[in-house]
Amino acid sequence: MSSTGRGERLGGANDFYPTPAWCVQRLLEKWQPRPGTLVEPCVGDGAIVEAVNLHDLAQGWFTWGWFTCDIKSYPGFEPALLGDFLSIDRDAFGGRDVSVVITNPPYILAEEFLRKSRTLYPKADLVFLLRIGFLCSEERLGFFADFGVPDLYFLPNRPSFGHGSDSSEYAWFIFPPIPQKTGEVIVLDSTPRDVRHPKKLRGQKCPRVKKSSVDLEKQIADLQRQLLATREAACV
Repeated sequence: MSSTGRGERLGGANDFYPTPAWCVQRLLEKWQPRPGTLVEPCVGDGAIVEAVNLHDLAQGWFTWGWFTCDIKSYPGFEPALLGDFLSIDRDAFGGRDVSVVITNPPYILAEEFLRKSRTLYPKADLVFLLRIGFLCSEERLGFFADFGVPDLYFLPNRPSFGHGSDSSEYAWFIFPPIPQKTGEVIVLDSTPRDVRHPKKLRGQKCPRVKKSSVDLEKQIADLQRQLLATREAACV
């Protein structure tokens, strides 16, 4: 879900924001999922699934497959469960060992998806693509007290969700099964502008370019201050 579009979850053209492949590829260059079943609760047209699978094949990684869910099906991809993930009252696919829940959820429902994922899959890493502003809400102090401080894998380029570049900075928030008091900030590699064009994303490997060390140091310092503030506020 993009900050530049605030369509309602159950309708409207602005409800669909496919995740650019380069966002997933940049993450997987720095972080590797544990072996097991992966869950994508807001799968859409399968953009995240495709990007992870392409990287898996290139790296020789092993997963036990996917469980996918969405409130509707899109051309080219049919979710395993067609329905609302938030309404699932149990593990809907036979209790397989889920190691990771990875998704780009509707932003206004991100906390609900995180809490539901943790309830269903208590041993999984929760890997969510979210705006940095998710850290900054006083309303989420209770959430961070429950979930701990995430590791942040920061995207130095703003993603495009099919409607031009987004107006916010994004990071992959990774919440491990055991809540942690401090989190790491990792700045991912930059991606060239021409690769970030939405029409050239699917099924492509993305070259990397260097980012100014001054810019990266400032971004890291800003993120570390936000993480520290979140930790201190959650402990009050």
